Amino acid sequence: MSNIPLSFDENGKLFLYIQLFSPRIPNSKPLKIYLDTGASHTTLSLKDAEELGIVAGNLPASERTNYGYGGRMDVRKLSEACIVFITEDRSTHPVCMDYIQVNFTYSAVKRKDKDIVVYGMPSVLGVDILSRAAFGLHIDWKAKTAFLST
Repeated sequence: MSNIPLSFDENGKLFLYIQLFSPRIPNSKPLKIYLDTGASHTTLSLKDAEELGIVAGNLPASERTNYGYGGRMDVRKLSEACIVFITEDRSTHPVCMDYIQVNFTYSAVKRKDKDIVVYGMPSVLGVDILSRAAFGLHIDWKAKTAFLST
């Protein structure tokens, strides 16, 4: 059994780095993703999708309506998605899904005669992946340590 380490950000939120693969990802690279046990589905942020070379507008729309802390979200489906987790001993632990969601919600704000895109929520690792992989979640709030067990 190997553990997948989690880190705390400056606000106490848990995150980790993963590698995401799909035939629709031309530029796979390590990606920071937040653990969200309140999210039913793993969702890639629009900003992260763009950095991976994904054209979210070309992905099929999800048939479900999603709501998050920012309200209603327009989500798309990234098919044949595999998330690769890195364990403490540097081995890999892939978890593949039929699809994960991509948040296609953003705002444009005008600043100094220029439109600036304001992205919504960050990428989140949801319960769908946690249950598919049968991960255990271990947190010691006092010691500020956390990990997923495989």
